[in-house]
Amino acid sequence: MSTGVERPTLWVGLGAFGREVMARAASSLPSGPAAPCEVLTTDDPDLAGQAAPLLESLLHVSRLPKGNTGPRLDIVLACSAIGGEPDTLLRACDSLSRLVREGYASLFSASLPFDQRAAALHLLVRVPPLASPGGQEALSRLGRLEAWAEEAPFPLLSRAWVFSQQTTAGTLRPEDVTGSVAAFGVAAFASGMRDQELVATRLRHPAPGEPRLCMASVASAELPENTLYAYARARAVYEGLSVLAARTAQGNVDPARVSGMASGLAAGAWGSSLAPGGSADRAARAEARQLAQVPDLPPMGVEGAGFDAVEVLRERLAPLLAPPRPLSSASPSYRQHLAALQRTLDHAEADELGKLERAVDGLFDGPLAREGGLEPLPAVEQALEQVAQGLARREQVLAAGALAAEQGEDVSDEGREALEQALSELPSRGALWAPSAAVGTAAGWAAAAWTLWLRMPSAAPAGAGAALPTLKLGTAAAATAPSFPWGEALPWAVGLLSAGLAGWGWAWFSSREARARLKAAVRERRDVLESIGLEGGGGPTRKLLERQLWLRQRRVLRGAARAVASARERLGAVRRALEEARQASRQALVGLKVQLGPEAAADDLSTLLNASSTLHPPLLPPAAVAQWVSRAREVTEPRVWADRVLEAGWPTHGLREDAPCMDGAVLETLAERQVAPLRTRSLFDDVEARAGVVEAARRMGPGLASGLAPACTPRDGHGDPAHGLRAGEGFVLAPLSGREALEEVLSELPLRLQLAWSDSPALRVVFVRTWEGFTVAELRNGVKA
Repeated sequence: MSTGVERPTLWVGLGAFGREVMARAASSLPSGPAAPCEVLTTDDPDLAGQAAPLLESLLHVSRLPKGNTGPRLDIVLACSAIGGEPDTLLRACDSLSRLVREGYASLFSASLPFDQRAAALHLLVRVPPLASPGGQEALSRLGRLEAWAEEAPFPLLSRAWVFSQQTTAGTLRPEDVTGSVAAFGVAAFASGMRDQELVATRLRHPAPGEPRLCMASVASAELPENTLYAYARARAVYEGLSVLAARTAQGNVDPARVSGMASGLAAGAWGSSLAPGGSADRAARAEARQLAQVPDLPPMGVEGAGFDAVEVLRERLAPLLAPPRPLSSASPSYRQHLAALQRTLDHAEADELGKLERAVDGLFDGPLAREGGLEPLPAVEQALEQVAQGLARREQVLAAGALAAEQGEDVSDEGREALEQALSELPSRGALWAPSAAVGTAAGWAAAAWTLWLRMPSAAPAGAGAALPTLKLGTAAAATAPSFPWGEALPWAVGLLSAGLAGWGWAWFSSREARARLKAAVRERRDVLESIGLEGGGGPTRKLLERQLWLRQRRVLRGAARAVASARERLGAVRRALEEARQASRQALVGLKVQLGPEAAADDLSTLLNASSTLHPPLLPPAAVAQWVSRAREVTEPRVWADRVLEAGWPTHGLREDAPCMDGAVLETLAERQVAPLRTRSLFDDVEARAGVVEAARRMGPGLASGLAPACTPRDGHGDPAHGLRAGEGFVLAPLSGREALEEVLSELPLRLQLAWSDSPALRVVFVRTWEGFTVAELRNGVKA
């Protein structure tokens, strides 16, 4: 923004009153390294040491307006005539005069005519009511200053402007005097009118013999643009942060959305590979089985039971009778398998931790990415809380199961005793031989006898003689070859077969129950050993494996709990950081004495705009100003503006690294762009604001005559009114952009004041009335009259 200030200006506020004036004027002064002004406030009237570096900066060629043939300097000194030592005014002016003479005499020659001098000191001084003792003391001090100015080795003091707390129309409040001094300084030196004839003639050095004491009465209707812009920036930041903080607040969240997010994390699968039946569990048990040396188990059949010797059966079933024992810890195989087991579990644990960390991190790249606008944050937090509760329950179950397994009995010998008992109950060969042989012999003789009986001839019929065999002799009988007597051998063959079957059957029958018990014992023992093998071995080995699996599962669950807790803490920190930033921006508004409304258009700016002042009311009513600021911003929709704030303030690495909107410089830059239209667009382009300004100017008209009354009527030594220069003349300074709206109403003012239109976009209308070219004696005479 172009300030219109064409020459460097040093603003000096001396004492408490000077600081008040500078604070009031600062709301309208240009700022920044390129601004053609510097401000100094101090209580020390010896100003040279403090003002020297500021003058050096102001007069550097890089800060001087382009195109000027030489530097021109204004020093504006605002202070109270009463306060400090009696020579405070004199010391302050003399200090500045010596500084310019000794440091910059080559730039500001003292030999130039009064109307060509390029450096000037302008004293803006507050005085008490002139008729009071304080007023008389103030006039005495001004008299000594007047005498010094006539003899000063370097003619720096141009005019001494007197602003009295009491005028011929009444008494002014202290804040009205402060406002008048500040408004006069800004209108004269920071409105772009400094070198216009209307103002320049009032600020030039007096001609030789011309008194330099002047009176000024000022009224204004203004908006302190710097303060207003500061409010607008702070309000923009506060509004954006408020919307974002509201998005992250724990409010009503859709339970279905929370459940969906919790399910999406798949927390139930965290540690699944280490759980029973999982891939890591199976691999670990395979390694642990080698540690326990679980042997290959024999087949289930025990058909030889009852015929084989018990010792043979024991040898055959030896793997079932000897429980698996761990390898010796000193064995290389033991160390090898143990190291393999640890690696398997380490890799599984690392994989599980990586999986859960990726799942949690996925939240920050998914729903909590910048595109989400922070709105999913409460739902994500509640989902993480559900997951945390589920992890806690799982750990409790795991701990209970681990305790039961630790306290449980070793099952590696289960069934071995029953198998030993079944083997011991089997009858030996000797125990089976005698009864089986006896049964077989009996059965054989019985079978042979029965067979012989079947083969005996039938008895002869009654009355018949016995048929005696006839022996046939001769050649035919001798020629027949002898054959095996199958008929006679058959009974003995049947007896032998029957004996064998009976003996074998007796042996099978008598050992039937013992064999059934042995089969059951073998089956039970085999199942036990198979289970032991599947579980990674028995005894100490199995307990080692179970302990390791429990430890790894618990570490995974605790790691998951830490990851979830860290994510929740991260999101809580984001919420707290946003809320703290919002509160900080709110405090900035409170520091500006703004009472915040539910929205920007409803803010109460009465105190900020000094609405209670009668001589210096705001150019617009406070409510209208708040509405105008709200309308004039670049983005008027709060949600859209909040999205823009979030986009600009999003941390480089997302929410996992930092909270958004923590860089104050970024927010300030963004806020400056947001309220830039307040600087570039004319207030009079807004229909509602334009009407308000016209009405404010019209309301000031009736009170201007009393508000712009002089401190007194200066009189000469004869008691007649002193003429001076431009006695009671004045002007109205208004922005050129409002000329069409204001010209008519300003032309109707009861006081005939010349209209001056400033190119500066400053939001003020200043009414100035001056009485110039008087001596202290003429003011004193005017008070006595």
